[in-house]
Amino acid sequence: MSKKGTEGQQNPGLVNDEREKMGVANWIRWQLSIGLLEERWKPSERLPPEAEICQKYDVSRNSYDHARKQLIAKGALEAEKGSGTWVAKDFHPYMLRDDLNLVIRLEPGEFSDMLEFRHTIELICASLAADRATGADLLAMSAALEAMKASQNDPAVFSRAECDFHFALIAATHSNAWIRAAGALRGDFLAFIAEVNEAGVLPQSVPAHEVLYQALKNRDPVAAPRAMATILALAKEASEHVTQRRKAEQDQQSRIMSGGK
Repeated sequence: MSKKGTEGQQNPGLVNDEREKMGVANWIRWQLSIGLLEERWKPSERLPPEAEICQKYDVSRNSYDHARKQLIAKGALEAEKGSGTWVAKDFHPYMLRDDLNLVIRLEPGEFSDMLEFRHTIELICASLAADRATGADLLAMSAALEAMKASQNDPAVFSRAECDFHFALIAATHSNAWIRAAGALRGDFLAFIAEVNEAGVLPQSVPAHEVLYQALKNRDPVAAPRAMATILALAKEASEHVTQRRKAEQDQQSRIMSGGK
C-alpha cells in the first residue's frame, strides 16, 4: 500500500497548498483516509470527538461533517446518534480506492483481474475512439501524453498522467456504458499502473502511447487497437516483474518473521 505523507510529516506551507488545491472538505477526507490506512483508528474503534479532530486539523465542523459523511457513504465509517463515529468493523482499504489522492496497492488477485479487465475493455475502446474521438478528446489525450513525457523520471506523477490518458481515450468512445464501467474502477486502474511503474517507467511506454495517439488522430480503427495491444503487452510484461517483486517481498518478510532462519 502506498500513500502520501501524513499532515504531521508535512511543512505548513505544503499543507496549506494541498488544502487550497483540494478544497478543505476533500483535504480533511484525505487526512482521515490516511489515518484509516495507517490504522491510527482500527476497525470497530471510535474516532476522536468532532471538536478534537477539527482543532487538530484546523477545519470547520461543516467541512469535517461533509468529509465524515462521504466516508460513511463508502462504508469506511459508521455513525451512531449520541455515541460518535466509528471505523466500520469490516473496514477494508478498497473502500477508499476511488479517492485518487491515494494510491492503494491491489491484492494479488485484484492485480491480475485488472490486467484482464484492461485487455477486455481497452482494445474495444481504442477501436471505438478511433471512430468517435472529437477534437476536445484528442486535446485531452495530447495534454496527458505531454505530462507523461515530462514526468518519466517521476513514476508517481507519470502514472497519474498515464491514467488520465487512458481515461481520456475511454471518454472518447462517448459510450456511457464503457465510461461508467471504467469509472467505477478508476482507483484500481491507477493502483495497477502505479505499481507497474513503481520500479521505473519503461522506456518503451511513451513511444507506444504516441503511436496510439497518432492512430486515433488518423482515425484508424485497425491501427488503434493494434497500438493498444502493444501497450497492454508492455503492461503484462511489467506485471510479471511486479509478481516477482511481490514474491521477493513476501519471502523477505517471512524470513524476518522467522528470525532470519
